Amino acid sequence: MFDSSEYKTKMNAVIERFKEEMKKVRTGRAHPDMLANVKVEAYGQWMPLNQVANITVQGGTMLLVTPFDPTNIGNITAGIRGIFEDSDYRILQWETTLTQGGFPIDKEGPNLRCTPEAVSFAQSLGIDLALCANNHFADYGDDVVLETLQHLNDAGIATIGAGQDLPTADTPLVVDFQGTRIAFFNWCEHEFGIATKDRPGMAPQRPYENAHALRNCDADIKIALLHGGHEFYPFPSPRVQTLMRSLSEAGASAVWNCHTHCPSGWESYKGAVLTFSPGNFYFPAREESLPSWSLGHLVRYYCDEQGIFAYGIIPYRFTLQSISPLEQNTAEQYFAYLEKINAVIANPEKLQAYFEAWCTKAGSGYLNAINQFDTDPEWPPLQNEPAHFHRWKHVRNLFLCEAHNNLCRQLLTLLEYGRFAEANTLLPEVLAFQNLDGIR
Repeated sequence: MFDSSEYKTKMNAVIERFKEEMKKVRTGRAHPDMLANVKVEAYGQWMPLNQVANITVQGGTMLLVTPFDPTNIGNITAGIRGIFEDSDYRILQWETTLTQGGFPIDKEGPNLRCTPEAVSFAQSLGIDLALCANNHFADYGDDVVLETLQHLNDAGIATIGAGQDLPTADTPLVVDFQGTRIAFFNWCEHEFGIATKDRPGMAPQRPYENAHALRNCDADIKIALLHGGHEFYPFPSPRVQTLMRSLSEAGASAVWNCHTHCPSGWESYKGAVLTFSPGNFYFPAREESLPSWSLGHLVRYYCDEQGIFAYGIIPYRFTLQSISPLEQNTAEQYFAYLEKINAVIANPEKLQAYFEAWCTKAGSGYLNAINQFDTDPEWPPLQNEPAHFHRWKHVRNLFLCEAHNNLCRQLLTLLEYGRFAEANTLLPEVLAFQNLDGIR
């Protein structure tokens, strides 16, 4: 019997594509999709215009393009501001520079910059503490690191995780809440811009030193706030889980991590709560962004003099125009999705197998880049010659950044033991989690 279902599926796809293309045809009436392929330079990269501006039809024949306006920040945060106002202390991951000057450093990935007025975003939410240890805080050089810290401090916002040198960047912030001392630590992976003993930058993850700092800090509650992991991967790698567990064993009551641009789950480990990724909070989407890009959750800790006694999450959705809590039905779907994530996190064998599968996809590009790298004919490289570093920066990132190193190490192990094909069989199962069970 002839089965036409395959041909119907293909034909429907052709029809849908035709419909999309017809939207761009000039028929005397304007349509926002007419600008769908227009890109502009924003936030350090080329992005689709419709992701950095609102495009609306005026009078049937005119398109109105309204770019992001910093003066509109009050409206952007209005939907979620009450949640922040109900908290005693508010912390925000600050992942950009604040400057009108500077020069982009030579690095892997985009260089991010906002005007100093963007600090009003944090002010509108009543932020008390900005986390500065991340892979974009030094994107415009040493002087801009200090300038950004100054803009945040001038706005009444405390900062940790970055400073004029490594000892300063590494110093925790201890806050006294009616006699209960809470210490906050902030460390990131070894991407570009790490502080040294005589150079500004961010505080790095150094497991032994970080654990020592936690053990020797005189505080009632200690919270470690990390930046690292694998972008777009909805689970912690076994390495990240082990690191976060070890910091809890060193005295952290809570360990919180971000960077992956997608929400992940959490676990309770020996009395400490570990948050593996809350997702983005407000971050312009990339052209290839997944559904998970614009969904995430706030984390709330409930503390008393005995420590953290409860933990809550508040899911939200953001666009360039607003950040709003999810409606009840969507929030229930979101919680159900996170429970599936948590089930994998609680299963060591599956967590390892999923990471191996992820490496067969994400790691291949890294190894191909190394394989194509030509030997530098001028060795040793000339002292302070930028052109030489530019040739080696990709290799530097793979060796020094913990997440990239971990991924390459795992992939090479799979190749060494002939397990690449076996690991790759689970990749479709892993990638299915990126769709958030259809939540939109």
